[in-house]
Amino acid sequence: MNKFFKYWHAFAWAQTGCSRPRAGGVHGRHGRGYNLQSHNMCRFRKYFTLIEVVVALAILTAGLVGALALTGSSMKKLDKAAKRWEHQHLLAQAAEFLILKGFADSSIPDEFFPNNKYKVNVEVKDPEGLPSNMEMEDSKWQLKTVVLKLFDDSGTEVDSLEFDRVIYNETEK
Repeated sequence: MNKFFKYWHAFAWAQTGCSRPRAGGVHGRHGRGYNLQSHNMCRFRKYFTLIEVVVALAILTAGLVGALALTGSSMKKLDKAAKRWEHQHLLAQAAEFLILKGFADSSIPDEFFPNNKYKVNVEVKDPEGLPSNMEMEDSKWQLKTVVLKLFDDSGTEVDSLEFDRVIYNETEK
């Protein structure tokens, strides 16, 4: 067992970069056992090697780049979701306005939206996909499909909403 400690002690001193072990060998001055204080704290390095610093900086840089990329992509998704919510909200307001006002005029005034960034086009048409054996009776109540299309300043369609509604038609018999 003493040989093991003697060789380990010499190996440990070689790894620390200290010049030489203190007198007394493995046991130190005060008898048997390994005394950590006999190293005079020379065993612990007080600096980092260049390779350790480079590896630490590479890991830190990779983490920061990943966090910034994640932040950028989530900001884009958040902006896209906010725009989609705004479009759906405006279409829902237009649909509520038409339901409360009635479908006789089928138009929404330009002053309806707080900013003049968007306009809504309203189209009332016959529903599609009804069974062929279904006949429309001579009634003033009819099932219609209402299509609301939202346009931006440049005139491009940004979103649309389609819903079915039973409408009282005053013009028919």
